[in-house]
Parts: sequence; C-alpha cells; structure tokens
Amino acid sequence: IEEKKETYSGKLPSLPLRGYFKFNPKTPNKIYDVGANVKLLQKFLNWALDTNLVVDGYYGINTGKAVCKFEKVCGITVDYEFGKNCLAKAKSYTK
Repeated sequence: IEEKKETYSGKLPSLPLRGYFKFNPKTPNKIYDVGANVKLLQKFLNWALDTNLVVDGYYGINTGKAVCKFEKVCGITVDYEFGKNCLAKAKSYTK
C-alpha cells in the first residue's frame, strides 16, 4: 500500500499550537510525540522545505530530520526538536 504524501504550495499552513516536540536522534526508532499538532508540523515542513513527509502524526526519525533541516535553514541551534525558537521562525517563514 502506497502511503499518501501531502505537499503544499501557496500560503503558510496552520502551525502547531505549541512549540515543543521532543526527539532524540540517538534513539531514532522511538516515537516521541503523536497527534494533531505533529500533523500540523509535518504539513508545515512539507510546505516550507518540500520534505515530502508522510503526514501521519508521528514524530519519528523523518520528522526529526526535517526539523533539523529547518533549523539549519533558519540559522538556529540544531537539536531536532521543534521548540519555541523553531515555532517563532516558522511563524515568520516565507517561501
């Protein structure tokens, strides 16, 4: 079964309400956060960076890597976690 991947163009998609998603790249097979806010984050990353993430609501290795890429693009500390600095950068991000 092929997984549905969502991509976005145009205006900024809705962002997660909170700005903290925990992730540890040393244990990449562990899922740290799940739910609707993670889906919003995945949709945002697909829109912002064309990451082609599966929007499944699970913050695993692929979402962590995409957050890392976003942190590098924005020039903020790379920690694989979508924290308050990432959320602030996301709110002002333009394509």
